Amino acid sequence: MSLPTSSQAALPHLSIEALLQGFATLQFTPVDVLQAVLAQIERHEPQLNALCERQDPAALRAAQASTARWAAGQPMGRLDGIPILVKDNNDVQGWQTRSGSRALANRPAMTRDSSLVARLREAGAIFIAKTTLPELGSTPLTDSPLTGITRNPWNLALHAGGSSGGSTAGVAAGYAPAATGNDAAGSIRTPSSFCGVVGFKPSHGLVSACPSIDPGGMAAEGPIARHVRDIALLMELMAVHEPGEPFAWPMGPGISSVPSRTASPACASPSAPTWATPPMSTRRSPQPA
Repeated sequence: MSLPTSSQAALPHLSIEALLQGFATLQFTPVDVLQAVLAQIERHEPQLNALCERQDPAALRAAQASTARWAAGQPMGRLDGIPILVKDNNDVQGWQTRSGSRALANRPAMTRDSSLVARLREAGAIFIAKTTLPELGSTPLTDSPLTGITRNPWNLALHAGGSSGGSTAGVAAGYAPAATGNDAAGSIRTPSSFCGVVGFKPSHGLVSACPSIDPGGMAAEGPIARHVRDIALLMELMAVHEPGEPFAWPMGPGISSVPSRTASPACASPSAPTWATPPMSTRRSPQPA
């Protein structure tokens, strides 16, 4: 398929909803979209500095497989072929997780997905890049000794906020329609407001953080996108009760679209956090002697 130049230029700015509709009607393919967002990255990334790792050949293979599924009318999930950015403190199998730190610069590639990433992969998402963050996600300014400062796509003289600044800058710049982030004290909300995108911090424990990157248990995993309806779709996929999640809470009957599931490998793994105390609602009061 050969798209007009004007159509190719529009693809990086479409919502997830619009992309899925285009795939379903064969108006364009996941390969078309991937090529468009990679061109957008090549055009803007040297100045923006929102990304810290890319695996373009793997992304292309995934897009080709997704294109074949859509052509056969058999998409694998609700995000089949959708490009997603992943904050570099969420594990992706085969990618490094360095969290903006020189101390972690030579870490080997991860051997499994984090729980959140696994759910997005199951839905058919294509991971195109890891995004920058301040060292260990510790400040509201995305400027780390490992990757340097991430600029604001609306004004390169300004910064993107933090700590999910790479994710919000990338989404705003059209690198992908959505990204992962995490937020303890504004790390999704602050950079989203700086970059003009939608960032959502869910209730604590609603989205599994296994294996957690936050030893204090304060951060919540959440989505970043350009459209509220895309946030709603992502939350339907991300908010799944994980029995092995230290801070998970049972889903009530009013959350019918959020199923329970068996523990993901990330939560069931011996490397899952053992330091965590249960959520307040499950703690037992001291018993009299």
